[in-house]
Amino acid sequence: MTTETTRPTPTGTLADLASAIEALAHLQAAYPTLPALRVALPHNGASIDLQAGNPYAFEQWRAALRIPPASVELRAYYDAAWLHALTPVRGVAVILTGHGLPLTADQARTKQDPDGIRPTSPIAVSTLGAASGGAA
Repeated sequence: MTTETTRPTPTGTLADLASAIEALAHLQAAYPTLPALRVALPHNGASIDLQAGNPYAFEQWRAALRIPPASVELRAYYDAAWLHALTPVRGVAVILTGHGLPLTADQARTKQDPDGIRPTSPIAVSTLGAASGGAA
């Protein structure tokens, strides 16, 4: 006897999506005030793709789904960059992506300093009055 969860063999019918639809209904009931997302259900019903059109919506969903920030990946492909995270919901893999990032794919591909940004020289800060020749 096995204790592993088994999925029915995909048949190419709407019935294959039952688990994904149930998980999606759970998300709708649990988080009705979160931003609407673009939703895709792959034909095998093994996952739900939730696509946020901006980083703000992505972050709201990431926090609600309790996905650790360290689990979020920055991905780049050709000229696009997006955020990507994965979490199970009711036994179905939920793939959360965030689009509309304010950076290019080339910027996303740049190797990052794991300790954060370390400026090589102090950052100059001036007040608006000083910058325009007025008194600060």
